[in-house]
Amino acid sequence: MVIICVALALAAPSLSGWSRASKMRDAVDQFVALTQFARTQAISTATVHRLQIDGAARAYYVLMQDGDQFVPLNTEMGRQFPLPDEFSLKMTDDAGQNRDFVDFYPTGRTNPTTVQITGPDGDTKVIQCPSPAEAFRLVNPEDVR
Repeated sequence: MVIICVALALAAPSLSGWSRASKMRDAVDQFVALTQFARTQAISTATVHRLQIDGAARAYYVLMQDGDQFVPLNTEMGRQFPLPDEFSLKMTDDAGQNRDFVDFYPTGRTNPTTVQITGPDGDTKVIQCPSPAEAFRLVNPEDVR
């Protein structure tokens, strides 16, 4: 029993790091998947779609253009997707200006945008759409244009 307790005590710190890494990976994957969904929906419905960030709620969600306004989608994909606790998200345009949304057009194009997701330990992942015709993808921070 003592050997098992000692082994668990030694393994516990590394397991908590694994959990944080898993949450970061899941947050990045979920964000990229939602950008792909918004782009696909914009093309298939011939309607501008917007990925909106709610900084106060630390969440993001997809809206659809209806006339001059953007309205929530009436599907599961229109719900808010919260960030894990103590994670933050920052979005900037290609000029480095902070933004709280990115639009996806029926032509398949979007605004060049960089997104940083930062975990509680300071680990930052960068997701980028470097040009209007490209999709969002995870990039190395050194490769950010």
